[in-house]
Amino acid sequence: LSPFVKATPTISLDQKSIQNIYTDIIGDDVVIPITILHTGSSVNAEFTIHYDTISLIYHGTFDLSNGDHTTGRPDNHSARITFNSEIDTVLFAKFSFYPVDSSCTHIIIDSLRGAKNTIQCFSILTNSTVAEICSPI
Repeated sequence: LSPFVKATPTISLDQKSIQNIYTDIIGDDVVIPITILHTGSSVNAEFTIHYDTISLIYHGTFDLSNGDHTTGRPDNHSARITFNSEIDTVLFAKFSFYPVDSSCTHIIIDSLRGAKNTIQCFSILTNSTVAEICSPI
């Protein structure tokens, strides 16, 4: 008899989908798509977005139905985002961009982990991901 081993659900952020954004309008709203890859069953998880508050105003991270997934702000330059890996395959981080000292700024996405109420085991495959917002000023 061979034992049955159930595969552990795996989630990660698709780093290829997180693109650099360019705009030539100061104060323009820019949207960064964040694609969530998963296998297995539904998993409640969260990640953190870190951003420069001098150049960016954070408006939220939304799903396709325009529901905001921002569940907390650990400090004034980051936001915690919660998602369900079975339902949410892509989220959109929305910012207004006001370049000040430089024509580019970075957004760092990291800290992917199980949400506080998660009791299910799952694997995480990711490193920090960086997106860049630039203006040709």
